[in-house]
Amino acid sequence: MKIRLQKYIAMAGIASRREAEKLIVAGKVSVNGQVVTKLGTTVEETDVVTFLDQPLSLEEHVYYLFNKPMNTISTKNDPQGRKTIYEYFEHVDERLFSVGRLDYQTTGLIILTNDGEYADRIMHPSNHIQKTYVATLNRRFDSQAIERINQGVEIDGRLVEIDELLFLNEKVLITIHEGRKRIVRLFFKELGFTVLALHRVKISSLTIGDLGPGEFKKISKEEAYQIF
Repeated sequence: MKIRLQKYIAMAGIASRREAEKLIVAGKVSVNGQVVTKLGTTVEETDVVTFLDQPLSLEEHVYYLFNKPMNTISTKNDPQGRKTIYEYFEHVDERLFSVGRLDYQTTGLIILTNDGEYADRIMHPSNHIQKTYVATLNRRFDSQAIERINQGVEIDGRLVEIDELLFLNEKVLITIHEGRKRIVRLFFKELGFTVLALHRVKISSLTIGDLGPGEFKKISKEEAYQIF
């Protein structure tokens, strides 16, 4: 059975399908010894596909929930030598990648997997996957801020869509389905607040539970896919 090369790469646990397309265009993928840069190329399961001269094979899909600690990055390598989340998974056999990212100082729930199709479905804007955060602000949240939200808050000319917002003094529980970079921090900044701490506690129906910073747990495919 023939499948598109970018799908094969995603199934092999290297990256999501969209990231796989970038790898192909960059000339980092070969099929049967020949560099392939054309999107839409199809391969058989018997073809030899390599990424940076390393042969790929189709893996069983796995899914992990991870509590990202403070001051770690979500990329595999960092020119500045900062700690990455992948250092916590050194003894996991599968090649994992994160489904989306949390910035350096943001903590909390992040999904790691080798299922590129799953990652693409979560990150695609049309699926409206909700993410819930607890934000600690520099001052008490008040009715004036609520009034401003009701009027509409724009970031880069686009309204920010809030699904749920609950607050008690300086802490705010906010649920949002947007995927724009640093959108929660920018949202509160637009309202005149500084975010002192930001912690993601939930992605759709998947919760961080009692995982401590740096801890992770494996979940089943059925649990992972229940969010759709």
